[in-house]
Amino acid sequence: MTRAPRFTGVRWLVEALRPRSNPLRRRLDRVAASLTALFLVIAVFGVPGAWWLGTDVHARAETTAAAVAARGHWVQAQVATPPELRTSGSGPEVQAVTWWARAAWTGADGRPHAGDVQVDRRIQVGGPLRVWVSAAEQVASPPDSEAKMVTAAAGVAALALGGLLITCALLIVVTRAVASALAERAWQREWEIVEPRWNRSDH
Repeated sequence: MTRAPRFTGVRWLVEALRPRSNPLRRRLDRVAASLTALFLVIAVFGVPGAWWLGTDVHARAETTAAAVAARGHWVQAQVATPPELRTSGSGPEVQAVTWWARAAWTGADGRPHAGDVQVDRRIQVGGPLRVWVSAAEQVASPPDSEAKMVTAAAGVAALALGGLLITCALLIVVTRAVASALAERAWQREWEIVEPRWNRSDH
């Protein structure tokens, strides 16, 4: 008696999906092959989907950066105080270590302004420093650079595509495992019926 089919390989997939496939193939073969093909198609279409997602994330980042740029500008400032160490969290829960200093500049209104900015710890008092400020001459976060936006968009796209591919691969493995288990059980039931008759015919 033929053993239960193995639900693996490209040859099995093609044979099971053919309109006039092997008559020994069961409905289970076609269902398992159809699900496997579906997951493969989803994985393939995930590539342009990830590209579209990355493009959309980049476009949104550009819109945000343009809005930030419209509300502020760069000024040429000077470091007014030595860099000061700051941490977030305490003890073993310290999450970040940054250096800050007081920067001073002359605003568009001609008046002096100052504010705390994040700096390199090696910077010297009196050194030049570019600072992004709002229309009110307050220190603010600058718009993201093109490199940062591209990196972020590529990261989102890669993460989404990787997750999709892993999910599809796991679903294919599960589909094959379940189909193989069901086929094996069906084979065992049929063998329990055929074996006694087979043994009697040998005597």
